Amino acid sequence: MSIKQTKLILVVHPKEEPKIVTEFYEEKDNDFAHQYGCDHVVTKRERSILPDLVKYKFPDNIKEAADVIYNKMTYHVHRGKLRTQLVFYCVYCAYREELHKNYCEGADGFVTDPVSLGKIFELTQNEVSKCHSHFSPLQTGYKPPPSHISPIEYLSTYCANMNLSQDSVIEITEFAKSILKKDKSLNQENPQTVAAGLLKYFSVINGIILEENATISKITGRSNATIDNVYRKISVIDNT
Repeated sequence: MSIKQTKLILVVHPKEEPKIVTEFYEEKDNDFAHQYGCDHVVTKRERSILPDLVKYKFPDNIKEAADVIYNKMTYHVHRGKLRTQLVFYCVYCAYREELHKNYCEGADGFVTDPVSLGKIFELTQNEVSKCHSHFSPLQTGYKPPPSHISPIEYLSTYCANMNLSQDSVIEITEFAKSILKKDKSLNQENPQTVAAGLLKYFSVINGIILEENATISKITGRSNATIDNVYRKISVIDNT
């Protein structure tokens, strides 16, 4: 249920007498707001998230694209944790749009891991994963571009976070290409999850000793159970 609100605005024109006009807007104070525990959500497009992004060192084109995405959305959250999640999601989608644009033009793109990006906003993995449902097209009216990201594109970042050598990065990349070529269905699954499974399988068969069992899970933001499921599938593919 939306509640219609009004506010008075003083309008001053150089050649006219000052006048007061009434502006109508809608405040949605129950369904979306109460469902996600925020104070209020305003269905209006006059706001900007650029002030929220001042403290972050993202490229200007990404900040501007994120602000455009924000203004395409129906619901705007103004405070609380959900606001941070919304700003994060707009930035993440800005990177996705840039990647989609480059993909369509045949150029290289910068792949951003949502979990790593979420850490910049001090969001947990769980808070990041909830953004897709919080700000779905049904909730916001904004639909992000389709993803064209291969699991291979996440491997270099994951390997760097594990402090693997450049030779190991090259080896796992070539191995990943061969696995994905043998079973193209892996390209239809979540690319971060497949990359995590490839990383674990490569580590096991090459005797790479990890500091602790949860290392790959922490780096990739995937649970051990999820990684193990893909790991087993990759093992079958590699041995057939």
